Amino acid sequence: MSEPLMQVVYVSCATKPFTEAELESLLTSVRFNNQRLGVTGMLLYRQGDFIQVLEGPETTVTGLFQKILSDSRHSGVFELLSKPIEQREFGEWSMGFRRIDQQHIPGYTKMMNNPGDQRLKAETASQALALMRNFASMNR
Repeated sequence: MSEPLMQVVYVSCATKPFTEAELESLLTSVRFNNQRLGVTGMLLYRQGDFIQVLEGPETTVTGLFQKILSDSRHSGVFELLSKPIEQREFGEWSMGFRRIDQQHIPGYTKMMNNPGDQRLKAETASQALALMRNFASMNR
């Protein structure tokens, strides 16, 4: 019997903006490790802000999220959603990526400016997933 799958969505801020080279290095490392661990997902980056979804075996995703919480490159890590899933939504990518610096995205600012507002948590989680799904569908 295989381990149950889990999905985690979170937002965070980089402690300093990433250069193109740093983003490429991060993605290369993350994609290699995720492929090895059986983790899939999507990462969106905008002016130092991250929105990420991770999917995979429950213990693996939980462990990765704990590493992210203690990663000195992040601050303000806020979990929007953590739930068991039957199947992956982003299974095509070890880590899909999209830079969204140049685009105005409805709901994005509200998500990033108020990530700790518990009243917005459910709304923000659904907005984040909708945003991720939108970018994923454009890249299929």
